[in-house]
Amino acid sequence: VVNKFKTGNSLFKVNCFNFKLFCLNNFWHFFDFICFNKFQSRYVDAIFEFVVKFASVFYKLFFLDRKNNLWYSKFALINKDYKILIVGLGLLGGSYAQGLTDVGFNVGAIDINEESINYALKEGITQSGHTTVDKEYVSQFDLIVFALYPKVFINWLKDYQSYLKKGAIVTDVTGVKSWVDKEIKTFIRDDIEYVLAHPMAGREVYGVKNSDNYIVIPNEKASEDAVCVIEDIGRLLGFKNVVRLSCEEHDEMIGFLSQLTHCIAISLMCANDDPDLVEYTGDSFRDLTRIANINDEMWSELFLANREALLQEMDGYRDAFNRLYDTIKDGDREAMRDMMRLSSARRKTFNEGEKLI
Repeated sequence: VVNKFKTGNSLFKVNCFNFKLFCLNNFWHFFDFICFNKFQSRYVDAIFEFVVKFASVFYKLFFLDRKNNLWYSKFALINKDYKILIVGLGLLGGSYAQGLTDVGFNVGAIDINEESINYALKEGITQSGHTTVDKEYVSQFDLIVFALYPKVFINWLKDYQSYLKKGAIVTDVTGVKSWVDKEIKTFIRDDIEYVLAHPMAGREVYGVKNSDNYIVIPNEKASEDAVCVIEDIGRLLGFKNVVRLSCEEHDEMIGFLSQLTHCIAISLMCANDDPDLVEYTGDSFRDLTRIANINDEMWSELFLANREALLQEMDGYRDAFNRLYDTIKDGDREAMRDMMRLSSARRKTFNEGEKLI
């Protein structure tokens, strides 16, 4: 329950693992006392400690100014003394930098574009910045966020992981995880933790602000503390839902909800070359093809990195499209209407926040 409460742009994030153990450890005291009416001092002590800690948590959640006065107890996994480095000041990297600076962190950046670094410093988006990878600079940071294309991210980490301090946590923003996770495992230092993440901004021109979903990908090498730190980041940035998925679950979901929809938009725009159609285009066509204005360098890399999952989703879409094709070809109106009714029912669940039928 505590993990769900937000105040302003940030959240008091407790140590999920330790705090839940604390709750479970004390629950049997309550149960035993209520059922068997054994009033002993150890029960009173346990109840008192439990109530005091809960009261402290909720006081800090609701009565402190979280934006201007970051507060962290012994349960907190990330604290205001963390130094955070953003590698890549594009749309997502810049949004991370701005959001984390706004809640009080010391944020630095590396970007090959000098104008981007100068702008970030001038506007107070970061407190420091470099256009080159300097060992002394990189080694200062506790958390490194890579806002780079997947292959660039992997190559950067291979080349410069020796610059990272012992115990540093590495995370990313890339849209594919299985391939990235497989690559990182082959070379990552044992004294560095990595926890992949995917901020799903929702629209192609927006950053992370006021976004919905922040997906965190635990792995067998990452400690629970490191995973919780990355979850903290998502909540501090204002994401409404912070969830954990495996690499496979993430890539399958992204393959359908994001990559397949981009494939459909691309295909639709390439299906007809009549230049006069633009004169008659309505909102339905514009909405359906909004994402067809695409970054070909990035998306081609994402498609190929997630090839297996994406091809499976494309096969499923092709089967559904062929069924609709056949109902039209055969004049089977009832079968066509059945598909339309199912489509309408499933689409309504997106507005209502329910699961797919």
